[in-house]
Amino acid sequence: MPDAAAFDMLTAAEAMAGAGIEEPHAKAIASTMRDGRAGLATRSDVRRLEDEIEGCATKAEVARIETKLDARVSAARWVLGLLVALQVMMAARRFGVLRSRALAPIAAGSAGR
Repeated sequence: MPDAAAFDMLTAAEAMAGAGIEEPHAKAIASTMRDGRAGLATRSDVRRLEDEIEGCATKAEVARIETKLDARVSAARWVLGLLVALQVMMAARRFGVLRSRALAPIAAGSAGR
């Protein structure tokens, strides 16, 4: 049975294209988002770990599983944060909000011509 939270890359790319992001950029962002989600814990992963915890006999086993889960959650937060930052930067650059400082002297020199 497919995961209810499965990422629909086409729908995401179409939504971004509809918001004004060029199609190649929208597809690249959607692909990055899909790839980033690949390593995230799913509900079934969490349920499986919960079942493991319930069946554990020692505190050491519980601590090991909690550490493993905390590491996955931390990694997921970083991945999602980086994906959001990437999208914001691409949108800012697309709409001219973000400009390269390296190009500023060139643009200033050509303005006087």
